[in-house]
Amino acid sequence: MNAIRKLVSPILNVLLEPVVCRIADRLRPSVVDLDAKLTSLHARLDEVERRLAPPFLSTVIRNEVQNIDSLPLPLLENLPNLSIVGYCAGDLIAIIPGCRVAPVNHWLGAATPVLTEGSLGNLLFLDEYHFMRTMERMAPLVLPFAESIIVATRFDFLPEFPCRAALHQLGFMEIALVAIDVLTGGLATFAVSHAGPVTCDPLFVDPRRPTFDPGGPTIWLVARKVASAETGGSVNA
Repeated sequence: MNAIRKLVSPILNVLLEPVVCRIADRLRPSVVDLDAKLTSLHARLDEVERRLAPPFLSTVIRNEVQNIDSLPLPLLENLPNLSIVGYCAGDLIAIIPGCRVAPVNHWLGAATPVLTEGSLGNLLFLDEYHFMRTMERMAPLVLPFAESIIVATRFDFLPEFPCRAALHQLGFMEIALVAIDVLTGGLATFAVSHAGPVTCDPLFVDPRRPTFDPGGPTIWLVARKVASAETGGSVNA
């Protein structure tokens, strides 16, 4: 039996080798395609995880503290029904009397918005992360009912143009970027856009751009349901 096996085995190897090679060649693209699909899936899952949770909670809180130092107080002090979203929102009660705090843990985790009693009025986000979560999870439930949206802006999570387009489509007629003028202490207005007809795409009536300096004053995105009387210079509520 062993002699017959030794005799037959080389013959079978010669006869079956082309068949095995053809099978392997057919399987190889499938394996490569599967690896590519898995790599793409992992990348998408990583992106979803990055967008659903901040890389470090301490980073968001640090950003909030820096943004509070550059609050647009000339704008906020005259806004009625101001609700503030952020981990450090409670610190602003002493700075802006009459403001309300939206509990950030409820705000980010609930399926529906959680706010204090009364109309939504004007809404301030102390960090872009909170605004991004709101846009992704419950923008139709929240933002259309606000008179204005004010966001500490870096455009790290949301690209600027799609963000503007989405807000215009949600009914905000005017969107601008504002920052504290380091020389006067007032507010300077930049990049004012109005909602275009039909598509609501941003139409810039003031194309000037602020300087996004990591060490400079915070840039705030201000979206209003009603366009302000001025489209440049100081911002008036």
